[in-house]
Amino acid sequence: MTTGILIAIFVSLYTAHLVLDFVLSRLNLQHALQYREPPGPFAGHISLEQHQKALAYHKAYYGFDMVETIFHAIVFLVFIYAGWLNTLDAWLYGYIGHEIHRGVVFFAMLAVFSWILGLPFSWHSTFVIEEKFGFNRQTVKLWIMDHIKSLGLTCVLLVPVAYLLLYFMKTTGAFWWIYCWGLMFAYSLLITMIYPVLIAPIFNKFTPLPAGELRTGIENLAAATHFPLANIYVMDASTRSKHSNAYFAGFGKTKRLVLYDSLIQDFGTDEILTVVAHEIGHFQHKHIIKQMFIGQLLYLGFFYVLSLGMSHPDYVYPTFCIDPLRISSYMSLILLGFWISLLLPLLSPFFNLLSWRFETQADRASLEMTQKPEALKTMLIKLADKNLSNLTPHPWYARFHYSHPPIWQRLQNLGLA
Repeated sequence: MTTGILIAIFVSLYTAHLVLDFVLSRLNLQHALQYREPPGPFAGHISLEQHQKALAYHKAYYGFDMVETIFHAIVFLVFIYAGWLNTLDAWLYGYIGHEIHRGVVFFAMLAVFSWILGLPFSWHSTFVIEEKFGFNRQTVKLWIMDHIKSLGLTCVLLVPVAYLLLYFMKTTGAFWWIYCWGLMFAYSLLITMIYPVLIAPIFNKFTPLPAGELRTGIENLAAATHFPLANIYVMDASTRSKHSNAYFAGFGKTKRLVLYDSLIQDFGTDEILTVVAHEIGHFQHKHIIKQMFIGQLLYLGFFYVLSLGMSHPDYVYPTFCIDPLRISSYMSLILLGFWISLLLPLLSPFFNLLSWRFETQADRASLEMTQKPEALKTMLIKLADKNLSNLTPHPWYARFHYSHPPIWQRLQNLGLA
């Protein structure tokens, strides 16, 4: 198969992926705009003004996302097919002889380049769209500091794992892909453990939830369900945004429940308890372990496919205008990653289908634990209302992009619609 045909195949598949994304986004917006008033179970809970504001919010992001996607697609294709990726590799080759060191620098340069490209879009999203719809609480100084911290953290975490990854690829023989998978498995566990105590506090302040009705309610719920919960924290999310949320993080002794301060301000105790019960439901059904297992299978499959692709550099390298005489582990990782990135979005409906099943089980567990159907219903509706969520996403778009069932479907599954 000639280089020209391989290039045509990749560009065609890449374009088809973009077209699919554009079509789904357009269908989603058109589907939402059909409902000019709050539909079904939302009538009487969400005002007409708030509903129309949510439609305007999604319409604004539709145009913004289209521009961002097209821009990044053009930069990506030009970077490759104008030969810039090859030129960068050749330039580094002349200065850094050690392949592993060169690969780490190469990854770091790509990370910085990607960070720079994302800055204008982050600015517009934060200070134009989020500001317009009343969500943004960030100052310019805080925004700048967050991005500097994010870049620094990326480099700190990237360098050691990139070095070990390339080291295993070069030194462990034919079964290097198993060693690399083991590294990523250990890395995932490490990040899960240290995130709540070392990473998250870099960006936000966390304070213990004070004694009172809410803390007592959460502790009683955890005790009644034999859920190991020792740490309950409030995060100062309102310093950046008015969006509300809650999550569990950590592993073992670092495990903690985190509540956004905006969630505590906007929701009642019974409503928040249904959120906590939902997360406990995930624990009872072992969803986190199951998702981790699936994720590790994907990592293992990725490295195995990579090992197969690396045995055919004459096909892989010319497809992206890279000189095949300059074969390296890091470049093989990047180029085969380009191919795999076209496959993963097509698998998202299958992964989302499983995630929807898990979320439905957690919702039902929440209802069973709390025995407060009205609190669960108002929590779901208020969460959608406060976050200007799309109440009526197109079914196809939801299957591709939603890890949770749409709110209306969640209410129907619980018999609350």
